[in-house]
Amino acid sequence: MPSATHPHRQRNYALDVLKLLCAFLVISLHTPILEVEWQDVTRAFARVAVPIFFMITGYYWGSPSRDKAIGKLKYIAKITAVAAIAYLAWGVVNEYRVGELNQYLSHVFSLGTWFGYRLWVFNDTQFISSHLWYMPAVMYAIIIFMLAKDHLRHLYWLIIPLFVACYALSFSSFDDTYTYRNWLFMALPFTLTGHFIRNHDFSKLTTRAILGAVVVLAVIQFVEVVLYLRWDMYPRRDFFATTPLLAASIFLLAVRNPQFGANSLTARLGCEYTAWIYLYHRLWLFVINYVDNRLPGVNLWTAVLCFVLTIASIWLVKKIWSSLRPTKQE
Repeated sequence: MPSATHPHRQRNYALDVLKLLCAFLVISLHTPILEVEWQDVTRAFARVAVPIFFMITGYYWGSPSRDKAIGKLKYIAKITAVAAIAYLAWGVVNEYRVGELNQYLSHVFSLGTWFGYRLWVFNDTQFISSHLWYMPAVMYAIIIFMLAKDHLRHLYWLIIPLFVACYALSFSSFDDTYTYRNWLFMALPFTLTGHFIRNHDFSKLTTRAILGAVVVLAVIQFVEVVLYLRWDMYPRRDFFATTPLLAASIFLLAVRNPQFGANSLTARLGCEYTAWIYLYHRLWLFVINYVDNRLPGVNLWTAVLCFVLTIASIWLVKKIWSSLRPTKQE
């Protein structure tokens, strides 16, 4: 019977709320939410979003059966393919507008792009849309979970070395982020962290203690950001030494309070809409930036508007799709 620390058999509403918050943080990574002098700081804190997504996957998946894993892989592949088509279509329109359509098509549809090591080994999807790397990365993690089954705990020793490697690579001289934003250095250690939290008892840690840890780690990360900026050592993709600990603490806070946000709109949106927000929010960002690059106020409004429009459009598509599907006969 699951302990209070990780009630697997009941819905964790706090994780649903957390997923919705992380979806907004992902949007904030793709459009600055504060003035220039604070952008590096806000983006550094928003970097906890993707690690938390991976932890949630590792927490819920446990040791999946082959049929369950294959079914999930097919579903992820399907929704990713649809999103890729949408971004490729937008790319065609945009490149045609600027007069570089031929170069775009020759790059996107070359054999080297689709069958090269950058896509299949490092999950690099920049030729479609850079944020889609998460989807193949999480698929690789699910495959590892399926193959390892009940032996996943023997992989826990990989967590810290992979975190250290990811942290080191974020300061490297490589030209592209695909060297560490992939299944090996991001998806695997963070999904294993979620699995570790699932299978260990943290009931002795009170909510107040965990919340205190979150505050302390947030302060440490702020100091870390300031020091890196002062020393001109700011990592290219904002992966800080404190990021894994801060993300894990926030995640554990949600795990320990499963009824937070129960039956609320935010929990429902987090449960049903998060994947779609992640996949399609950049289309709305493209539209917003195309219509007007100078929205009223600071850039926070761009992120909020994108968030609202993405949710509204997903709701509308779901309604239309539901009305077109044939109803089952009694």
